Amino acid sequence: MTTAVESVTYPYDRIKRIRIQEHTVAVSGELGLRVLPRELFPAEALSFLERSTAGRLR
Repeated sequence: MTTAVESVTYPYDRIKRIRIQEHTVAVSGELGLRVLPRELFPAEALSFLERSTAGRLR
């Protein structure tokens, strides 16, 4: 079992690119690159991020 060791705020409006894979979500932008477990994102959040970054290079 793995548990979180910290909390990080990454405002969605600062995300420039997103890559969603089976177990991870990679987000990058002004605040750098973060690769996070997919289960941290509600389905609605992933849908929103896909729509809002659709015109950007992935």
